[in-house]
Amino acid sequence: MQQILTGNHLVTGDVVFRTASGDWSVHVDEAGVLEDKAAVEAALAAAAEDVARCVLVGVEAIDVVVAEGRVVPKRLRERIRADGPTVKSDYRPDLRPVT
Repeated sequence: MQQILTGNHLVTGDVVFRTASGDWSVHVDEAGVLEDKAAVEAALAAAAEDVARCVLVGVEAIDVVVAEGRVVPKRLRERIRADGPTVKSDYRPDLRPVT
């Protein structure tokens, strides 16, 4: 079993992943991979403090595999959340490339 914690940053709405040091990152490859149920429960308990402080919402553990040094969520929904919006950038002005 390999899992990571994910949630959303309350202010920005960004998808975030809990690192091994307990910080939160927008990069899935920086997520701390948890190998057993006890580690997942401990990480969820620690993350509950961030939820209580209104830093995050929707924290949950998700299944992943580590392949070629990359953390890859198993479910399609979570892969979409990790890889970014599926909306074309020309419909989202905030995603347009800098020229």
